[in-house]
Amino acid sequence: MAPLAVVRVRAQLLSPAEQPLHCSVQQALLRECTPIGARNGRSITQLQHISNPAIGSRFAGVLGRQGKTDSKSSFLYGLSCNRRRVGADTNDAQLSAARRSANRTLPVRATAPQEEEPVSSNTPDLLVARRQVLAAGGATAAGLLLPSQGQAAPIVLRPADLAACADDCCVNIRPNGIPPRVPFTPLAGPVRTRKATGNLTTQERRMFNRAYQLLRQKAREDPTDPRWYLQQAHVHCAYCNELYQYSFQGARYPLQVHSSWLFLPWHRLYLHFHERILISLLKTDPEFASQADSFALPFWNYDALNAASPDCRTPQIYVDQTGLPFLYDSTRSEQSKSTLVSFNRAAPTLPAAQVISDNTATMRAQIFQATTANLFFGNPLRAGDPLSRRRPGQLEISPHNPVHVWVGGNMGQFGTAGQDPIFYGHHGNLDRLWSVWLTLPGGNRRNFVDPDWLGASFLFFDENRNLVEAKVSDAINTQASLRYAYEDVPIPWATAPAPAPRNFAPSQRRLLAVDEVTQKLDSLGPATSASPAVQLNKEPLVISSVPRSPPSDLGAGRNPGAVAGLLRSSGVSGLARRAGIGALTVPDFQEEVLVLQGVSYPSDQPAHFNVFINLPDATPNTPLDCAQYAGSFTTVPMGMMMSQTMTSEVDVRISISSVLESLGLTDSSDFGVTIVPAAGEGSEFGDVSIKGVAIEYDS
Repeated sequence: MAPLAVVRVRAQLLSPAEQPLHCSVQQALLRECTPIGARNGRSITQLQHISNPAIGSRFAGVLGRQGKTDSKSSFLYGLSCNRRRVGADTNDAQLSAARRSANRTLPVRATAPQEEEPVSSNTPDLLVARRQVLAAGGATAAGLLLPSQGQAAPIVLRPADLAACADDCCVNIRPNGIPPRVPFTPLAGPVRTRKATGNLTTQERRMFNRAYQLLRQKAREDPTDPRWYLQQAHVHCAYCNELYQYSFQGARYPLQVHSSWLFLPWHRLYLHFHERILISLLKTDPEFASQADSFALPFWNYDALNAASPDCRTPQIYVDQTGLPFLYDSTRSEQSKSTLVSFNRAAPTLPAAQVISDNTATMRAQIFQATTANLFFGNPLRAGDPLSRRRPGQLEISPHNPVHVWVGGNMGQFGTAGQDPIFYGHHGNLDRLWSVWLTLPGGNRRNFVDPDWLGASFLFFDENRNLVEAKVSDAINTQASLRYAYEDVPIPWATAPAPAPRNFAPSQRRLLAVDEVTQKLDSLGPATSASPAVQLNKEPLVISSVPRSPPSDLGAGRNPGAVAGLLRSSGVSGLARRAGIGALTVPDFQEEVLVLQGVSYPSDQPAHFNVFINLPDATPNTPLDCAQYAGSFTTVPMGMMMSQTMTSEVDVRISISSVLESLGLTDSSDFGVTIVPAAGEGSEFGDVSIKGVAIEYDS
């Protein structure tokens, strides 16, 4: 019989005083303990029986009785479960609730030290810091022993899944058919340096242009060659428009690599194989063959945040139709040809100085304030999980999405984005920002160690037309496995001072009492499928009475309450009341998160809104460089999507701990939340609706 769970203990970190505690925990958790060896000096213990999921509360209780409730103890417990068995006294409703708790809280945290090697076995494990198990309380600690979706596993795409795709957007290699897959092999050769587009030499620009000329010429040689230009663009189109389906437990599920923890690693692998193909083509060119091994895709450093920087506009290499014609795309928007890159899409035009300050504020809010893996990468997407109620990471929401929209044309929708060469510079910068994020101070900035993330695998064609199976784990070490590193460039937004609260001139909107305009949606819990949607209709919306409780009262701080009121009347202010809890204390590494639930937007139009706290008079023109600004949300149209669904829905998570602290809201003070959508009737941006709001805690 397969074990129900695995406990992994970093044994070398246990002090003599903690050894009795370790035994007490084992006695509380297990009927029978069987050591199954050690890995890297860490003891591994097999759990043969678990009598009841509620043992989590006993686990926490033992730690408490031993007096080990401080946040400084260093040893970790890793827990995971057999995919089919749970306690006999667990009913379906309890199991469903525990799955949701496990999926949204501790199982997806990146709490392992960066030097920690994830366990690679048939019984994957998760690392859980002891102090966070304590904060979780009984319900969530029990939830740790229940897997997401009951039988969770990594998403695995197989050759047959590619062959089943019949859409024009799929990679077309008929009549040869799909070849068998081969395992990923790290790239040989020197570590190449990816440079900022503005720092390329004249020779490097010419080589870059020549690589794309050769890529486009492949079509004349063999239209079914998966390496040629349009086929490369189709790879992105198919993966990002739910055109591939994978098999899991006898059922078929659509695959989408956006709006989840798959977003960054999939695009890293996609760029890697694209880069390998370009290198192989350059090796066939008489002029550049000797330099091909040093070629690397440049990145578009639009977060340089300097109006004088060439990268804060569309880089010159992508607009030179005469000297570098194969990097040019004629479909791009007019604004991308003459203005500064703008992440704030709420207003159509803004002064150059405000664009730079708004971009700085956006980078701070979306990346610097994303202090956990969940917030930065996005929430898990495991085999069998539905695509509904996805939770994208803050980096994907912005700057990724607004840059796509700002460039427009082919780049302005997922179906054709890969047809514009600037796409690869854009995603090169996002990939660089992943590396930057890991080095930022504060919080819990680490990659996931969840095996369902590391084991997720995708299929790409390499430079030799081989169909390669590449896993997320292959993408973690860029220098050892993918053989590239990024040029060091300044990161001004990371060192910019936190903005101070600003006083803005009040608008003429009448501020009504909350009870005059509030429509109660669900004052007791989070939004459900039956919750009515509230339309923003391109007018600011103020959310009233968002319940807030400390993490220890919530079972790891999840979903303490839902919308106690959404004000339909435009621009009406309200107060989010923190349920009279008194002084609020949050354990270490607990980020307070504002969750906008069931955010629905059109699939064929972009959407955008900004979020402010305690700023009821915010408008689309309100500067974002103020302490009241919490974050933004932007979407990119799908494009070429075959689904009949014309709307998409996600939960939007915005980290707000530093915002509340800057505003002096560290106790039970009331606060208001204002959502400001892109303005203007008849604008390119679609209408957005929202079903609910909650406060969560993430670590």
